Amino acid sequence: SMIRLTEFSLRQKSVIILLALSVFLAGVYSWTTLKQELIPDIELPFVMVIIPMPGAGAESVAVQVTEPIERSLINVPDLESTQSSSSNSMSMLFAEFDFGTDVKQAVDDVERAVSGVRLPEDVDPTVVSFSIDQMPVVTATIGAADGADPLVAAEIARSEILPRIEGIDGVSSAELTGGSTPLLDIVLDPQAMAEHGVSLQQVQGILYANQITLPSGSIDEAGLRLPVSTAHDYRSISELEAQIVGSSGGAAAAGMGGTAAVTAAATSASGETENEPSAEEDEDGAGAGFLDGLSGLSELTAALAAMPVPVTLDDIASVEEREVNLSGYARTHGQPSLTVSVSQASGANTVEVSSEIESVFEDARELFAGAIVIETITDQADYINESVEGLLQEGLLGGLFAVLVIFLFLRSVRTTLVAAISIPLSLFIAIATFGLFGLTINILTLSGLTVAVGRVIDDSIVVLENIYRHKGLGDETGEAVVNGTKEVAAAITTSTVTTVAIFLPIGFVGGLISQFFLPFALAVSFAMLASLLVALTVIPV
Repeated sequence: SMIRLTEFSLRQKSVIILLALSVFLAGVYSWTTLKQELIPDIELPFVMVIIPMPGAGAESVAVQVTEPIERSLINVPDLESTQSSSSNSMSMLFAEFDFGTDVKQAVDDVERAVSGVRLPEDVDPTVVSFSIDQMPVVTATIGAADGADPLVAAEIARSEILPRIEGIDGVSSAELTGGSTPLLDIVLDPQAMAEHGVSLQQVQGILYANQITLPSGSIDEAGLRLPVSTAHDYRSISELEAQIVGSSGGAAAAGMGGTAAVTAAATSASGETENEPSAEEDEDGAGAGFLDGLSGLSELTAALAAMPVPVTLDDIASVEEREVNLSGYARTHGQPSLTVSVSQASGANTVEVSSEIESVFEDARELFAGAIVIETITDQADYINESVEGLLQEGLLGGLFAVLVIFLFLRSVRTTLVAAISIPLSLFIAIATFGLFGLTINILTLSGLTVAVGRVIDDSIVVLENIYRHKGLGDETGEAVVNGTKEVAAAITTSTVTTVAIFLPIGFVGGLISQFFLPFALAVSFAMLASLLVALTVIPV
């Protein structure tokens, strides 16, 4: 059957040459467009459930949270094992699934199981999975330039640089570590609170109620209905200190009664009512009015004393401003800085994403020169580019030495060049198939191709050398090609399939090793099979 392939190729020489050229160009195109990453995107079959329970002791966490959730996971499909850890204020469960399990489905199953568990109020579990893709593509530090304000640098990082990175196509998340933010501490005085009759819940409630945005209807403008919101926020420490948080005084309990007393007293103090004549009064009347006025003033004084007196936050607490670290500490060359960790979305091209991030950093360096210093600490694209360059260097050197060896044995420039075609052609045919099988350019597929470089020329050498031998025996070129290829077709097919049979099982042994080395095994196998195809079709032509 293999010799039929050769005979067909010799009958349709132009078709075979065009096909070979087309597949070669398809491989070159795939090389430039395939996703480039450091290692294959391997979904690890692990799911973690994180349940914070602030203030609870480890034993309470175990009984009220960990054990019920562990019981709920028993019937989740493909679950292999679970491990749990209960500590003060926190419960963590680690669920391991069978390799090959759809991790997204596993996360959904775990979330469904956890949502059916009755947990204490305000306890909200988070379910997360693990993926190699979650490793940061780029890690960089942003610090203040010499003599610049670190707070300004931190604000630039938060409000200018981070949003631009998050907006890059292919970035799933960007996180800032380190840096600080101003925080207001309200330190309550228990003694003053007791004197004024103000409780902690009262203070909390009033502060929450005064930092709020509420929908307040809408207005019609130019044919559009625009929503209107009412918002209130504290703008300064003095405004916060002036916030009324309660009241003290006798009338506070009396409610409207206090207001009535004040009105009555004020009326008495005027010494007259609407019904009394005031134009003509005798001396006795005047004296009586004066006495009435005195009694009215005493009532007013008593009523005012009974009025509720507003209690401000300043009366019962002190407000202090301090700097708080947002999420840990970061130092660059010993100086405080912020660390930016950028993760890419699944399926994104690492090299392209890295390039976009670097251009954001370059723009920021120009725009905020003298204010910030940005240093890239790790960049996966560097390792990928090194791997690609390494492959090209190894491949070119390997191919060059192979060609030299052929020339030393065959002593024919034309025959040597024919054999040399099989190296790039076999490799690019293999690369052209990568897209069909979801493979990417990574260190494992590149390693597979590098391993294959020395081997892909073997079949072609065997075919060429045998055709060369037949020509030496006096056969015509056409006969020499058919007979020479026919004699060795079975041998080279057997040796190539044997080589594939050695590498391919590495990708199918199961478990993490299988997932990791499958791209390597496929890359070698595709290159081997491509070299057999080239030796039986293109080389004879």
